[in-house]
Amino acid sequence: SFGDDISFTCSAMGGPGNTFQWQRNGQDIDNATSETLSITGINATTDGGTYTCTVSNTAGNASDSSTLMVNLMITLQPLNTSAINGSSVTLTCEAESFPAP
Repeated sequence: SFGDDISFTCSAMGGPGNTFQWQRNGQDIDNATSETLSITGINATTDGGTYTCTVSNTAGNASDSSTLMVNLMITLQPLNTSAINGSSVTLTCEAESFPAP
C-alpha cells in the first residue's frame, strides 16, 4: 500500500565472490548491490513494477523476479458541486496504483 515499507531479499548459494544487482523494470537501480533491497514510503509511480535480482560470480549468473503491486489510492477527490436541475456536471477524481487504474 502507499506509504508502506517493503524489503526484497535475494539469497544465493555458491561462490565465492557473489555479487548482486537489483533492477526495476529492466533498469539497474543505483547502489542496489546487496542481498536485500529496501523501499520506504512506497509510491505507485516510482516503485511499482517488476524487480529482478541478478547474482553473479566467476561461474556465471542467475536471476529471479518479483512484481510489486501497489494498492489503489485516490490522489484527487471529487469536489462538492451544485448544479441546476437538468444541467450537466463534471466530477473529477484521480487515482494511482500499480498497475495503473
